[in-house]
Amino acid sequence: MNVTAAHTIRGVFASNQLTASTVARAGWTLVSVPLQQTDMTPAGVFGDDYGSVPHFVFGFSASGLYVVPPTLQMGQGYWLGSAAAQTIDAAGTPLSSVSMVLNNGFNIIGNPFMTDNPKTSIRFAHNSQLNGWDGAITAGWLANGLWWYDGTGYVDGGSTLGAWKGYWIPVLVDGVTIQYSTGGMSVAKETASSAEDATTAKWSLGIEAVFVEPDGIISTDKIASFGVRPDATDGFDSRYDSPRPPRVPGDHYIEVSFVEHGESFPKGLGSAYARDYRGKAAPAWEFEVATSGPGAVTLHWDHKAISMFPPDVNIRLHDQSTGATLNMQEADS
Repeated sequence: MNVTAAHTIRGVFASNQLTASTVARAGWTLVSVPLQQTDMTPAGVFGDDYGSVPHFVFGFSASGLYVVPPTLQMGQGYWLGSAAAQTIDAAGTPLSSVSMVLNNGFNIIGNPFMTDNPKTSIRFAHNSQLNGWDGAITAGWLANGLWWYDGTGYVDGGSTLGAWKGYWIPVLVDGVTIQYSTGGMSVAKETASSAEDATTAKWSLGIEAVFVEPDGIISTDKIASFGVRPDATDGFDSRYDSPRPPRVPGDHYIEVSFVEHGESFPKGLGSAYARDYRGKAAPAWEFEVATSGPGAVTLHWDHKAISMFPPDVNIRLHDQSTGATLNMQEADS
């Protein structure tokens, strides 16, 4: 541009700084940060939202402990807790890709984008190899679990990582890197209680638990399932078995766990399992129910789905404390 006389030149420069917000419930929420802020300390991200209202931010360390993180990392998930619900926001730069090294054991991952991100867009790298989610499970890098917290208990994370959300995943080896990128197609979620294509050698059943304390506080657990697969073993199978995620930082919980031991089960992930699948030759499971205190416990399952299983699949629930046995095809709790 040639200027031959006095001119006032005005320019309008676009900024890639954006804002995003969501509502964090009262109690505990698994969250992630969707924008890269200049100040990524917990106070820089959440302090302006809560002000003087007490709130807590915890990460999960490689040693298996909840810790207060000095800074928040894109792609990482965190527990955010407060007695009051609050709108939280972030102001910063949107990223199109993020990578993060995972610890051997449980990790809290988080969607680093402003929009929902399907699992099909996520890759895992290990020893110069690259796999999608299912490939990483088949390779033995991950166990088959993705858990989210809905405010009363853990639920299956499904096929898409939601914006602002954090999730537990169990990692089985050292040196795995998770790689997030925008894009990809969402896929339908398989439910644990589905009777579709059930055979004597392939069926699944989910167990949901509800715990009501004397003061009316309700806790739930919706991640327990068991079943049979033709290629499953009595030991650990990364495609089917999954350890329970660590307990929520709060004071209220119920947990349904299959207790597993043996050399084939990974060390460092505990003996409490949310999913336990076996071969047809070993059709017996033992599970425990743990609660944070006294109260009423109810177990639920889909007895209509069981009624559609093959006739030679008969599922009985035996209470070792009372000696009572229940035909699970005839009742749903």
